[in-house]
Amino acid sequence: MKNGGKREGAGRKPLKIDWGTVDKLLMIACTGEEIASYLSVNYDTLNSHCKKEKSCDFSDYIKSGINKTFKVSLRRAQRAMALGVQDSDGNWLEKPNVSMLIWLGKQTLGQSDKNNMEFTDNTPQIKLTQEEKDSFDKL
Repeated sequence: MKNGGKREGAGRKPLKIDWGTVDKLLMIACTGEEIASYLSVNYDTLNSHCKKEKSCDFSDYIKSGINKTFKVSLRRAQRAMALGVQDSDGNWLEKPNVSMLIWLGKQTLGQSDKNNMEFTDNTPQIKLTQEEKDSFDKL
């Protein structure tokens, strides 16, 4: 038996972050807090491991690419919903969603519901001769 000093197996065991699991959770748009909770670690612990192993803050890791996969998938799904999906024979598997088309038009093309027509009091007036007025009166 040893007196004092380090004992073999003493202390907290090193934590290993499964980055494959983290990446999968990011692909379904989980937040950093949700990922930390899923891994049963504190967010600060996840952030410090990211700094050590990935050389960046966890928030930067989220922004750096894996989360973009989710955004691409979401855009693809929105496009399919807006335009509809047809099989090779032209039959609708999913019909187009007009509301989604309008929303995407506003978001990506800068379209709006505003009516830009302006009305003024300078509307052209039609001048009729007395003869023309009399002929209208006869109708």
